[in-house]
Amino acid sequence: MPTLGGISTGGDGDKEYTTYFASEVTAQPPWAGAQDLYVTPIVPDYTQVVLSDLQPEDAPSLRDATEGQDWLLKRIVGKLHIAAGQLVPGALETTPKVLRVAAGFFVGRASEVSPDVPDMSNFEIDPFGLNNVRQPWIWRRNWWLFNGLAPDTAQSGIIGEVNNNLFSALDGPNIDSKVARRIRKEERLWFTLNAYGSDDFTRFPGVVYTNPGLVQFSLDYRILGAMRKSSSRSTF
Repeated sequence: MPTLGGISTGGDGDKEYTTYFASEVTAQPPWAGAQDLYVTPIVPDYTQVVLSDLQPEDAPSLRDATEGQDWLLKRIVGKLHIAAGQLVPGALETTPKVLRVAAGFFVGRASEVSPDVPDMSNFEIDPFGLNNVRQPWIWRRNWWLFNGLAPDTAQSGIIGEVNNNLFSALDGPNIDSKVARRIRKEERLWFTLNAYGSDDFTRFPGVVYTNPGLVQFSLDYRILGAMRKSSSRSTF
């Protein structure tokens, strides 16, 4: 299947690596305000388009508008590389020692205002969310990463890896999901990642970090799927 993403390079013509997403999120405690959750569609499977932003020749065809772009997901393979930024706190700053990271793929309805945003709140798609435990995640995994430069990290016995490349093949950056899922009209396949900062394995701090942890990641992936004839079933 075609994929989204890409990093453009300058010079003699831009080149896009269309299987690649890269970004970063800050790792605060859960109550530190608005979540810095990352979410993006990863396949050009949109049906709804904001027509005011398009030229007539770029508008969807009548078939797309009436039937949608139904397709069947068969497999996702790739790598999700994640690293914890190593931060040295200032004199009046606090820095998390442990960074909890979780990521996943899911199918959800796209917003009518912007098809690049799911029609759900961040709380409803947070891979850490207790209320989302029963959601049918296509693939979900979490990691504990460490900021070795935070104060008292070594003294408190907190040791571990600073990126997920050092984990085993079963719980490291490897992605190989064979979950099949039908993506229907007004729905899209999404990737999401969130991170929280913590003092140790068991508790969150009682304050907001003034020097929050930073989690950087890159997603490289391939998707096996096939188009399916739409039944014109609306989610209205």
